[in-house]
Amino acid sequence: MLDPQRGGWAPVDADGRYRLSGLPDSRFVKVTAVDVEDALRYRFCATNTVTHGDTELDVPLFLTGAAVPAPTLSGQVFAEVDGKRVPVTRAQVYFRSRGYGPDVYEVTDSNGQYSLCGIPPIPGWLYMYCGNDIVPYDQPVDVRTNLTVDIDATAFYRCL
Repeated sequence: MLDPQRGGWAPVDADGRYRLSGLPDSRFVKVTAVDVEDALRYRFCATNTVTHGDTELDVPLFLTGAAVPAPTLSGQVFAEVDGKRVPVTRAQVYFRSRGYGPDVYEVTDSNGQYSLCGIPPIPGWLYMYCGNDIVPYDQPVDVRTNLTVDIDATAFYRCL
């Protein structure tokens, strides 16, 4: 897990526990990614909290296909090529509600589909990066309930 104090990954012990130490009270903490051995079997939903003294935060993993907590933000990234809708695979889709960096992100599958979970139920931004760190797509979204947003990447899909 990325430790905001050290700018690196926080180690997880044999029981799956970790500790982010030295954070002041009322600090907003986001867990945006978890590196698991069997990533095809498990799905991660972003998790966040506000610290109050020593704060524990569980980071649940879901079996692929299992129901995940609402709200979710999902859709397809596609491009129009020769008049046909073609899915854009391996595109990184991000949601950010506040502060620096994404709350959650996912890479599109072979059908161009993405599904973000663990999103805080507040307004934010849905966006994508090109390989050169330019943001060719961003859109304000209010994800208080499950929301579907398809992304037309025709104008910029070659840079993804």
